[in-house]
Amino acid sequence: MSSSLNLDPSPIVAPLLDRTFGAALAGVTLVKHALGHVEGLVADVLRDSRSVVDESVALYTAAQAAAADVRATVRGTPRFTALVSTSVGVIARYRWYQVAKHGMRPQRAAERLTVIHHESAERIVEMCIELGGGALKLGQFLSTRMDLLPEPWVTALAKLQDRVPPEPWSEVEALLERELDAPVAEVFATFEQEPMAAASLAQVHAATLPDGRQVAVKVQRPGIAEVIEIDIAAMGVIAKVLREVMPQMDMASICAEVGASLRDELDFVDEAQHIETFTSLMGGRRYPLLPAPIRDFSTPLVLTLGRIDGSRIVPYLDACAADGVDGAARRDELLRQLVDCYCEQILVHRTMHADPHPGNFLVVDGDDGMPRLALLDFGAVARLEPRHANAYASLVGATLAGRADEVARLLIELGFEARDGDMDTLVTFCEIILQQFRQNTNLQDIDPHEQLALAIQLAKDNPVANVPRHFVMIGRVLASLGGLVMRYKPDLDLFQVVAPHLTAALRAAHLEKMAAPA
Repeated sequence: MSSSLNLDPSPIVAPLLDRTFGAALAGVTLVKHALGHVEGLVADVLRDSRSVVDESVALYTAAQAAAADVRATVRGTPRFTALVSTSVGVIARYRWYQVAKHGMRPQRAAERLTVIHHESAERIVEMCIELGGGALKLGQFLSTRMDLLPEPWVTALAKLQDRVPPEPWSEVEALLERELDAPVAEVFATFEQEPMAAASLAQVHAATLPDGRQVAVKVQRPGIAEVIEIDIAAMGVIAKVLREVMPQMDMASICAEVGASLRDELDFVDEAQHIETFTSLMGGRRYPLLPAPIRDFSTPLVLTLGRIDGSRIVPYLDACAADGVDGAARRDELLRQLVDCYCEQILVHRTMHADPHPGNFLVVDGDDGMPRLALLDFGAVARLEPRHANAYASLVGATLAGRADEVARLLIELGFEARDGDMDTLVTFCEIILQQFRQNTNLQDIDPHEQLALAIQLAKDNPVANVPRHFVMIGRVLASLGGLVMRYKPDLDLFQVVAPHLTAALRAAHLEKMAAPA
């Protein structure tokens, strides 16, 4: 083991060994008292215990081996060690529980799992808040899956959406003055030192320009670029460890795409261009509202935007739930706008806002009493090549129409691969993902936990060998939106929302095919 990496498994694995066999023996005693002669079951418990011990050691061995591939300057940092050790420890604890529960009564097992959820979630949240950067970004992405995560995780991860410790004002002020080449008081008429919001890569301050315009000034966290590189290296190690316990998932592709996205978000000049692009594509509509970049007061590390004042989406939706029929109508309208604008982005414009965690949505009250959706933070924008966009539009249409052969052909065309070459698993995945978009499907009748269990079982039966990068981008977006929609279950016909955009996309694909040279 490299001396520069403090990932010695013995302090963690040794107690695990003791607890494993302790739990196994307790299980043996319980079962004998309750059932009598059950030598076969007792043998299974002991065998499973030894299996999980071996697996726990293997997890740390995999982490050590993966870390050895990382350059020493990164591998030796406390940040890298904290990210890898904490993540692997949480994974091992859940794997451990799977065998320990055999020796428990059902109620005791459920209580123990709840404790593990609470403690693990808080541990990850504390790590994300302490480290910030890419760790925090991943935590925010997890927070979008409110429909699938246990409640303790939902509650804990919600802290990451917009309650991140800010940078000291002295460091922010110094960066602003370097970037704007003047004291803050000379550039702005007013500038609030306390940030309106603090996120993983930047924080936002309210300010006023000399001409009286109210603005939001996004300031990159000092030194964040170096931090991101360490986090990307750590994600690579964690991906290799997860491959040991979740071989059905192409974690390397997922982490690589997240890493590329993090790097992209560090250039605020690009972000300003992204906003202007979206304004040209979707401007003039009632929604979404978009902030206007103010170029004269912006640099690669400072982005000044017209300010949009509104409510955070999750508290707004929670308040709707307590406001009877009127609240339900506002909830349904807001979530319809959310689905509608993203369907248009993906299917029609082939360009999408790729960081849709709840902290990046605001709700503005309209003159008619109905909400208007606002989108913030355009650091992560994903673009689809025309051939991929056309294939996805055709894939949605084929899945909704139940044409399994065409679905399989399109999945292969898009670059998906199943480990044994059988595409039935991926076809079924499409069915699961798009089930709620079918006509006359009631969202309130769909159980996301049941869908997740089915998807996991399918992946175990026939692991996915390759997930194309463009799907990782779309998958992040759909997962985030799905988390909100399935948690609040609006009275909404999703097919009616997606159908016009799907029709437009298929028409465009047909015209492009006709215009292409033979």
